[in-house]
Amino acid sequence: MQDAVKPAVDFAEGIVFDPASPALPLRLQQRLSQTWDVPVTVSNWRRFPMGLSWVTIGFTATLGGAAKQTRELILRLGDPGGLFAPYSTEPEFLALSALANTPGLPIPGVWLHSDDLAVLGAPFMITQRVSGDVPTPWDGIAGRDEAQSVSLGNEFATILGVLHAFDWRQSPLRTWAHGITPENTAHHELERWAAIAGHPQNALPPTMHYAMRWLAANAPVARQLVVVHGDYRVGNFLRQGAHITAVLDWELVHLGDPHEDLGWATRLLAGFAARRRLG
Repeated sequence: MQDAVKPAVDFAEGIVFDPASPALPLRLQQRLSQTWDVPVTVSNWRRFPMGLSWVTIGFTATLGGAAKQTRELILRLGDPGGLFAPYSTEPEFLALSALANTPGLPIPGVWLHSDDLAVLGAPFMITQRVSGDVPTPWDGIAGRDEAQSVSLGNEFATILGVLHAFDWRQSPLRTWAHGITPENTAHHELERWAAIAGHPQNALPPTMHYAMRWLAANAPVARQLVVVHGDYRVGNFLRQGAHITAVLDWELVHLGDPHEDLGWATRLLAGFAARRRLG
């Protein structure tokens, strides 16, 4: 007899991480009521399919009291068994809080976060829900005319410039600079990603060993340290028509070389262009 399919693993006493569990909105409802000190009802629960590692759920929070109000919110959960686990919401929450109200930088507002697995079974963060849809590289220019595509491209580049110009030294993000210098930031990122890949515990392909040795020997010196999004690309922003309404997915945010964001964004563009020519 085959073993029954096991439910999600218990990651905290009495709490099982299961994004499909009907208990999850009830636990969230309880936490929001405690945090906001008013009765809160959670409704319109909807899981979104996007995202490779974090679970994304939209919901409506109705706050009781003398004057009821509703908030359209997003819950993001760092699956303890996800691609980059273990997760922490601290960097993303701190970054979005520090960057809030920066002119020309559209980002969702943040409400609260916790890395305590005893609450929902996974690290979580709650943000404002922003209107818009997520364009993806594979949908081409369907539904967009040339003017919209040009506008989105210009805003995509301009927003990245605004982010990199942000004066993090005058914000809480200055605490991230401990031990990071223009001379060692590339080495620091190399070590971080090698650890994520499981080196030296996992048996990595020879090409990965070669790539890491080459990067270590040829690591550039950054001209400056900036706030790096870490995953700045098509698919990680919302748009309405010809305008970007919010940049999303800040879980890889850190201080580093601005060329990290530029290289990541243009690598994908070059890859899609090459596939289009070859196809």
